[in-house]
Amino acid sequence: MSQQWRQNSQGFRIKFKNQSALGNFITILAVLAGAALLLVVGVWIFFILLTIGVLLLPWLWWKKRKLIQRMRAQAEAYQAGSGQQGEANPGAGRVFEGEVIATEVLENNRKSE
Repeated sequence: MSQQWRQNSQGFRIKFKNQSALGNFITILAVLAGAALLLVVGVWIFFILLTIGVLLLPWLWWKKRKLIQRMRAQAEAYQAGSGQQGEANPGAGRVFEGEVIATEVLENNRKSE
């Protein structure tokens, strides 16, 4: 196969003497096949992510629901004035100059006076 080097404004290019329309058609066909393959892969990735989202969102909703229930229970326990699970209520007591004085300390001070 003989070749001929040509220089044009874009640089050196190889131009084959027996270049036919079939070569151009194959090039166009290869570009279209690559574009189609890229589209198919993109669609597959989209559907995989969509499936993961469809499976993950109900689980997250369920977890959020349980968290909201726990938060409401803690808020009700705080409003009632008793700590949850026997723990001391961190909001109980008085605040003097930015420091929390626990209720137990206040009661001990009153008894000692």
